[in-house]
Amino acid sequence: MKEVIVEVYTLDGPDDILTAGEVHKIRTTLNSGGICIVPSDTCYAVAVKPLRAGATELVDRVLDRNHTKISLSFGSQAMIERFVDLGIPEYRILDSLKRSQPVTIVAPISETLSPETRASLPRAVFSENGSLGVRLSGSIFERFLSNELDTPLTTAAINYPDGNPVRDFHDAVEIVSGSLVRNSSQKQFRSQLSATLAYLCVHLVRSWVSLIAWTLQESLSIVRETLIGAYWKTLLAL
Repeated sequence: MKEVIVEVYTLDGPDDILTAGEVHKIRTTLNSGGICIVPSDTCYAVAVKPLRAGATELVDRVLDRNHTKISLSFGSQAMIERFVDLGIPEYRILDSLKRSQPVTIVAPISETLSPETRASLPRAVFSENGSLGVRLSGSIFERFLSNELDTPLTTAAINYPDGNPVRDFHDAVEIVSGSLVRNSSQKQFRSQLSATLAYLCVHLVRSWVSLIAWTLQESLSIVRETLIGAYWKTLLAL
C-alpha cells in the first residue's frame, strides 16, 4: 500500500487567495503531469496542463471521455488572445460579458504560436479541425489558478454515470479517486503514472472554503477507503 499524503488549505472567503507556497505545490504537480480537481462555475472539474505529455490522456482515461474534445479554461481575455484568433463576432460576445460571467467560444488556434504548439495543442485536447474550445469561467478559483500559472488549463467536467454533472464534493472525490485506483491496475495506465504526482485539489464550500489535496505516490496502488478515510481524519482535526 502506498503512502497517501493529505494537506488542507483553508481560504477565509472569496477574496482570500492561496499562499505562494501552496500555488508552488500545485504548479509543481501540474508541471509533472499531475491533476487537480477544481470547482468550476457549474460543477467539479479536472484540470491539467494540456501541453504536458500524457496529461490530457490521463484526464480522458480517468473520466472515461473516449477522446471527447476538451475545452480549455483561461484566466483572462488577454490570455485567450495569445492562443486563438478572435474575429468580430467573438469580440462582441466577450465585450458584452459582465464581470466573472462565464462564456465558451470556439476559435481557430492563433497563427502567432510556435509550429510545435499549433500542432500539439489541438491534438492534446482531441480537436480534429485545429480549433480550440476556450472558456472564461465564472469560477474565481479557476481563473485565479490559470492566471497564477500563466497558462490555460483543461476544464473537464466530472459526471455521474448517467451523464449529470457532479456538484457534490464527496462524490467528486470518490469518482476521481475510484477511477485512479481502478485504472492503476492496467499496465499502460500504471506506466503513465509512474512519474506522476496526482494532486487532487478540491474545494469545499461552507462558511469558509477549503482546498483538500492528496499526493498519491507512484502507481496509486491504494484502496479508495484509505483515501476517503484520510480526508475525513484530516478534516475533523481542523
